[in-house]
Amino acid sequence: MTDYVERLRLTLRHDYWGDASPPLEVAPVDPRAFAAQDLLLRRDGDAVVILAPADAGLGKVTVVVSGPDAQVPWLTKGVGLDGLQVQRLKPGQDSWTFGEGYPAKRPRNIGDQATLGLLEITFDDGDRAARHLTVRFESIDVHWAYQVTGGDTQKELEVVTADGAAPFEKPLADTLPTGQPVRIIRSKDPIPMRARPMQRFTLRQPGPFGPQTLIRVLPAPHPHSINSSQSAGEPVQFQADIFVSIA
Repeated sequence: MTDYVERLRLTLRHDYWGDASPPLEVAPVDPRAFAAQDLLLRRDGDAVVILAPADAGLGKVTVVVSGPDAQVPWLTKGVGLDGLQVQRLKPGQDSWTFGEGYPAKRPRNIGDQATLGLLEITFDDGDRAARHLTVRFESIDVHWAYQVTGGDTQKELEVVTADGAAPFEKPLADTLPTGQPVRIIRSKDPIPMRARPMQRFTLRQPGPFGPQTLIRVLPAPHPHSINSSQSAGEPVQFQADIFVSIA
């Protein structure tokens, strides 16, 4: 009977889910070669563990990291810029961040792919100790754009933080495809996408006797609300349209 030992403990993190376990899957790129090496892949809580025969060396293992659908790659920096990214992790390297060094200066080509990238992990054949490796995926930064319908279109609106700061631009009047007037209030700077964002914003209306709160806690964006645009020579910008209505 073969005795197996742990040779790799791979922990995956994704900024979108914060400290929670992300819904990411890991599988060998070549299952036949993986099986020929008599390797086993197991899930252990937040980590993926690779087991190998105790008396066997382990030169290189290549695995593919994917999400449950194309939404996860869409939320991840670096995916879809230069085809499928292959990150080569050398012996002794215990961490790496996917997304570093990938400014979004051109459109991404993701389509319906669910794959985030490949990890090619090289081992020191003389070192049989278990290796611990953490790979983190960065989420994209997105401008929040509140699309406000209803109310008196002649009155001012503003989006503020709890302490009264105004990190949003002044409203821009526009018209929806339905012909309905809308006021668009966009964040001045992009905000990192999070499943549970820490930011809390309030919609209010300035008045002579102080501001009137219209929506105390505005909703955060959903991944499906994100779209991208790019001006000539400028980086790609992501915007999440968040529709709210006032009386």
